[in-house]
Amino acid sequence: MDNSIAAYERFNDAQRAAITAEKGPILVVAGAGTGKTSVIVERINRLIEKGVPTKRLLALTFTEKAATEMLDRVNASRGLYELELPIMTFNAYGESLLRRYAADIGLGRNFIVLGQSAQIVFLGERVDALGLEYFAPLARPDSLISDLAAYFSQLKQQIITPETHNQYVENMPTSQPEEKLNKIKYQELAKAYEAYIRLCREANVIDYDDQIYLLIELLRKRSNVLKEVQDSYDYVMVDEFQDTNTMQSVLVDLIAAPRKNLFVVGDDDQSIYGWRGATLANILEFKDRYPAAKEIALTQNYRSTKEILASAYRLIQHNNPHRLEVRLNIDKQLVSDRSGEPPRAYKFTTLDEELTWIANDVKRRLNAGASPGSIAIMARRNTTIQLLHEHLDYLDIEHAVTGQRYELYKDPSVRMLLESIKTVVDPHNNTSLYHTLLGPLFSIPASTLSGLNAVTKNQHESLLDNITNSEEPELAEARSAIELIKIWHEKIGITTVGQLAYAILDDSGYKDRLYKISEEDASSAIVASRLGQFFAVMKEFEQIALVPSAIQFIETLPALQAAGEGGEDNTMDLANQFVNILTIHKAKGLEWPIVYVADCSEESFPLRENLRGIILPEKLLDSREAPHHQAKLDLRKIARSQGKSARADSSLTEGEVAIATSREYRPLPAEMNWSGDGGALRKSSKSSKDTSQESEANTHMAEERRLMYVAMTRARNELILTYSEHHSSSTIRKPSRFLTEALDLQDFSSPATANKAAFHAIDLHGNKPLQSLRVPNNILNNGHVHLSVSQAQKYLDCPLDFYYCYILNIPKEPSPALRYGSIMHGLVEEINLGLIAGKLPSLTELINQLETQWPKAGYASLRHRERSLTQAHSTLKRLYAQATKEQRIPIAVEKPFSFTVKDINLSITGRFDAILPSESGGIEIVDYKTMSSVDTIQKAKLRASSSQQLAIYALAWQISHGELPKFVTLDFIDRGVSGSVKKTQRGIDGTYLKLQRIADGIRAMDFPPGKDHRFCQHPLI
Repeated sequence: MDNSIAAYERFNDAQRAAITAEKGPILVVAGAGTGKTSVIVERINRLIEKGVPTKRLLALTFTEKAATEMLDRVNASRGLYELELPIMTFNAYGESLLRRYAADIGLGRNFIVLGQSAQIVFLGERVDALGLEYFAPLARPDSLISDLAAYFSQLKQQIITPETHNQYVENMPTSQPEEKLNKIKYQELAKAYEAYIRLCREANVIDYDDQIYLLIELLRKRSNVLKEVQDSYDYVMVDEFQDTNTMQSVLVDLIAAPRKNLFVVGDDDQSIYGWRGATLANILEFKDRYPAAKEIALTQNYRSTKEILASAYRLIQHNNPHRLEVRLNIDKQLVSDRSGEPPRAYKFTTLDEELTWIANDVKRRLNAGASPGSIAIMARRNTTIQLLHEHLDYLDIEHAVTGQRYELYKDPSVRMLLESIKTVVDPHNNTSLYHTLLGPLFSIPASTLSGLNAVTKNQHESLLDNITNSEEPELAEARSAIELIKIWHEKIGITTVGQLAYAILDDSGYKDRLYKISEEDASSAIVASRLGQFFAVMKEFEQIALVPSAIQFIETLPALQAAGEGGEDNTMDLANQFVNILTIHKAKGLEWPIVYVADCSEESFPLRENLRGIILPEKLLDSREAPHHQAKLDLRKIARSQGKSARADSSLTEGEVAIATSREYRPLPAEMNWSGDGGALRKSSKSSKDTSQESEANTHMAEERRLMYVAMTRARNELILTYSEHHSSSTIRKPSRFLTEALDLQDFSSPATANKAAFHAIDLHGNKPLQSLRVPNNILNNGHVHLSVSQAQKYLDCPLDFYYCYILNIPKEPSPALRYGSIMHGLVEEINLGLIAGKLPSLTELINQLETQWPKAGYASLRHRERSLTQAHSTLKRLYAQATKEQRIPIAVEKPFSFTVKDINLSITGRFDAILPSESGGIEIVDYKTMSSVDTIQKAKLRASSSQQLAIYALAWQISHGELPKFVTLDFIDRGVSGSVKKTQRGIDGTYLKLQRIADGIRAMDFPPGKDHRFCQHPLI
């Protein structure tokens, strides 16, 4: 039987209907665990088999992880790696088009994308240019900056232009004193918004929302670009459509408009991201925008037992009638072929008793043979997550608090490094110095410092001076530490904060200790990963800060902490062999055999609405123009769920930060009488008709209910829900209304009953050995190895350094040389694009671009910086002069490529810096190099002939074009020399064998040190 036929036959009827549906708009309502990703993958495969070119398919997702998984599954099922298959996140897609059409919208092609941290730094350094008076802070504008960033984000997500905002302000009433003040407030916000956009343009930066906001602006203003983009795709697919915001939905409608071959997959019952702008109306009103759309419901669940699904369905029914099941008159009840125990709910007197019982229950399961990775404990609040962590820590249960990147600044390892940086900036800060000496950098016993620290406090003296002046033998280690701190302090004026932080970790020996342990211990690997995330924040800061020093970073830190830290968290890949503790928002899309949902009491789950920050007026939403010419929706229905903002609060989960509100979609919550003895719960006799009016203002509760639905449907075999009557006060808390809605309980089990619960499902979970660390999914997924060219080169040079850089993702020492290389590559790209277009940019423009992007710090001295800049000027002028005489026009610049070697199940992706026509026929692939000592053609040819990178480029070209390139070249642009070589088939065969060694080594977790490991970024201890 043909493999494609066999694969197709494993799908159920509803899945097949979705896979084979081709023309017109299609809405696939895919419930939890119904195999939606498999459906999308198989649909892509069938379209390709029917002759649709891969580059004419577009699939959009929300996370890099989802995009990578989908692409890998497509390639795995087809047995090859598609070269031009656009499966990417919304933001990656937006950025790619903005770079392609930068000139059409007035952007420099090498614009910088501001991450969340960089945006806060950018705003903070330019807050005076916003013209604030009403919002002028009395002290440091830390929380204000994050509030402004959130407000600007809301405006862009709602596609509200500065002109629309200004027009709204002009029409605001002023008859009453409070109205006058309100007008002043929003007038100032309108001016600040306009100024922010102007400042971004002047600095050639865009923020996260701009990747879509500016793309929509481009497509609206340039009909030629719109047509070119629309004509690029025959089919558009969107995953997790219920999570789209207004501008994402508008973008999709614009792109798919001519053919309307739009395939969206989603589940309104799993819409839990209203707090970050997701608009439930996008999926609920899809049929209003596309009346001819075909709807297909996937209800066969392959994850959970019948009993778990039945309880989850009872719960979500309380959101009727504002669900697709009712609006479209379809059956969304999930069905399963597996039976098991019904979900259990346990009641406790205090929160401490509740969490202690959970920890003990987990401990007993592990002792009985359950795999740690088979267990997840979820909670609605971060405070509960922290308490769970402490309870499991107390019992020495190996666990990981995963997916909490916005808590980065509270991570112990990050706090340690921050405290150390503060100490270096101000060594006479007694508190920071004391904690730094006691911490893991130096591990000086508290008993050694306690007496001296007490004297220092009482006499208001400097701890540093007292240690330095002491001759006590027991303070010898402390004195050595002080000497190191003084050395670091002398560097703060000439190094970036990232370089200083790296020196702190390296010179103290902490880096080597951590890395060595990380090779064997996954918990230490997570510590290294957290530090890697923090170094990424510092890199963002350095990229955008006017003065990227440690002093400036510490001054900016309160604003960064107030804003929090968003984005994807890679610790989920590191925690599969631990018990997982995580918030429900982070559990979306995941599953475990055993799931606990803790702290299910009123006020904990559901939470009260917690509105913060600057509110986006509803009338401002009403005043804007239609998002695009095809909009048939009342825009107020699409947008109201984004009308309120919030700033991050460390005690809240992400969903607590902002709560979606919408008058159009109201749940029908079951009203309960909380009464009876021993925790008995009885439903109210009120009819749904009576309660429907009470629920008109309760959209918040509908999203909270969906969140519980998501939590319940993460469980495969066992679901345990717990609640306690007393938290920190004497007030008795009621059990969450969701418990009764889902389980229809009359009585809760007591802790004693709970302790006697049989562990009947342990055999289902297996007893897997604990591994030190697994390779992240983006590198190794279901046996398929996926690498960039630089990653492959790194493994060939030194497998151990590959492990440090890409498995542990540990901090790398920041270097001006890396930034220099990036800048020069960008300038070469501008010159080559000018050659292709027949119009070179002026040398003055390129010099201005060079000087604007040049690093402000990180050099050994000011003279070092000036010398490097002079070298860059010289290189640029020589390249420009060469370009004016160039007879060969590049065929392509920064051309992406990817290929798969089927036999070894390995894919490689990369970019050709330039493809030139060869003077003797064929093509020449050129790779530009900077900061090299190569200064003769002979040396350049020697480097080119031994370059594994060029060999991989030649193999990529052979696979995609059926022939080897005429030449592959290394162009050392600083020295003005290049080396070109021909790659032979024999050499390519050798490269194939090396790639096989890479793939086998990664699958076997084999990472020995290379022969020159001592010269690597992370030399062997």
